[in-house]
This record gives sequence, C-alpha cells and structure tokens, in this order.
Amino acid sequence: MAFDISRFFIEDKDSYKDIDITVYQFRDELVDDFVREFLVPYRRAYISDEDLNSGMENNVWDSKEEAIAEQIPTKANLRSGEFAEILMYFLATHFHCPDANVKPLKWLWKENQDMPCHLSDIVLLKCEDEDNPSEDDYMYLLESKARAAVLGEGNTTSSMNAGIDGALKDRTSRSGKLVAYMRSKFNHDKQFDMARKVKRFGNSVDVDYKKMYNAAIVVESASLNKHIENIKPENLKKAKDKEIRLIAVPLSGMKQVYERIYVEVLNSSDGEE
Repeated sequence: MAFDISRFFIEDKDSYKDIDITVYQFRDELVDDFVREFLVPYRRAYISDEDLNSGMENNVWDSKEEAIAEQIPTKANLRSGEFAEILMYFLATHFHCPDANVKPLKWLWKENQDMPCHLSDIVLLKCEDEDNPSEDDYMYLLESKARAAVLGEGNTTSSMNAGIDGALKDRTSRSGKLVAYMRSKFNHDKQFDMARKVKRFGNSVDVDYKKMYNAAIVVESASLNKHIENIKPENLKKAKDKEIRLIAVPLSGMKQVYERIYVEVLNSSDGEE
C-alpha cells in the first residue's frame, strides 16, 4: 500500500488567512502510524530498493542496516533539515503537484551523507510531451527550513524569513542552474526520458511554462505562533509581490519524531510501504 500523507495532515488555509500562509496541521494521535508508515518512503529518499538489494547481493555491505546507516546523515542539524525537506516533498507532491511527472528524490544524488543537497531543496516538474511543450507545463520549487527547538521568551527569530530569502534565490538565480544539474544527474542514471523532460525547462522563450515558488517551515508546534509573528513585514511584502507561497508545518515534539525515524529507518529495508 502506497504511503498516503493526506491521512496524517489536514490542509488549513484559514488560521493565517490574513497573511496568506497555508498550514498543514498534523494529527498528533496518529504519530505512531506516521512514523511506521513513513520509514520506507523516507529510506527510499536516500537509497533505492534496487541499490540496496544489489549491494547486498554483491557483498558491498554486511547488512541492510549498515547500508542504510551509510546513506542517512549523522549531523543533528542536517537530520532535522532533511527530515523537513523530505516531509515537504511528500506534502507538495500530494497537495500542490499531484500531476507532476518529474519528481526527483534529490537526496539520492548527494555525494556525502553529511553534505546538504545542491541548489533548490525540492523541485517538481510537469511536462507531458517534451517534443510538444505546453504553457501548462510547470516548474515547482520549494525552499524548506526546519526548527525543532522551542523559541524562548523574547526570541524574535523566524525560520520563515530565511525560507523567503531562499525562495527569492530560487526565483532569481537557482532555477537555471537546477535544469543543467538535473539533466546531468538523470543522464548519469540513464533515466533519459526524465533528462529530456528536464531539458524542456531550459527553454522558456519559444513556449513559456508556469513557475511556482514556495517557502516552507517545519517547526515545533509550540513555537508556530512566534515564527509567524516574527516574520519581517518587508519579507511578507516580498513574498506577496513575487508570488511566493508560504507554508507552515507545526509538529508537536518534532525533535522526538525525527529522532525516532532516524533510529527506526535502519530496519526499514522492506519493499512494502
């Protein structure tokens, strides 16, 4: 059975409607189910079933646990950040881009388990026919920021400020580099159909395509209001003017949730979700 993220999150467009922030409310009572069902999709973001199984068959690793441990990050800040990115990948593919047909798990392309991914955090593309491009084709980019710690009294920071800055970089400079990067990676992986679809987004002159920019935060739920209150007014204005969608995902006990996943994912080698 495929992982259904909509079972665990409820889309809420009303709580912060005045500043146009969409919240994805987590169903806390399902946290155990979420952790259990998220393990295999999460593990596949770092190592595919095919690579895991072929490595075992050829004695590259002594155990699947060892293989997985060598792919997932060990640094605490990277674990928090990449948990948020992968979570947002699944939320975006379900709620925002259900018809995307180029959906790279960019974490598979990392050179080192403790190095971050290159360029935009999440990219989703729709291109039905690269030989006949359409103005309905789209590129969806998302910048994700995580903060598992509770913001203390008087703390005036907000992860959304950094998220908006990152989304602005996606808009102004990173999208072009991303096309070349993805085409090269897909070609290396011999996914030539995907590489050709990505190539379409290197040319918006002949037939333009839609561009969607997003900034998201995944934070401890107890601090969500502070993160929202501390967004700089000028950043809210930039987001509105540049049509950057703002997204917030509050998780109760966020640190405990992602730490559970990093422990339990080591035994998530099954091909079933």
